Amino acid sequence: MGLVERPEGVLVVCRTEGDTTLDVYDAPWHVGCACVTAQNLPALIEVLAGPLPSVERTLPALLTALFADDEVQFSDLLDILDAAKVPYAYRAFGPDATAFRFEGDEALMGALFE
Repeated sequence: MGLVERPEGVLVVCRTEGDTTLDVYDAPWHVGCACVTAQNLPALIEVLAGPLPSVERTLPALLTALFADDEVQFSDLLDILDAAKVPYAYRAFGPDATAFRFEGDEALMGALFE
């Protein structure tokens, strides 16, 4: 898992590879990305801090704590965002395909992927 922080917002990136990735995506590797604009960062931090009250309320600390559980997958983060109605853009790609989902300010979210 990686985190890119910019003034416009954040980009959370997760790359997977191996047998499970091959089974799920029919590809040797897969990258999923979620970006949240700066205006939605407080909501993101709030929703992540809810189940992690003892963790410092910074995005790096909260994401590290969330993904410290080996059972938590990138898709779980997306489910958390969806349930809390935190707008985000999603991009996934592998060797043969790319998928996008924009929600909110498409131009700004698209710029975060550049």
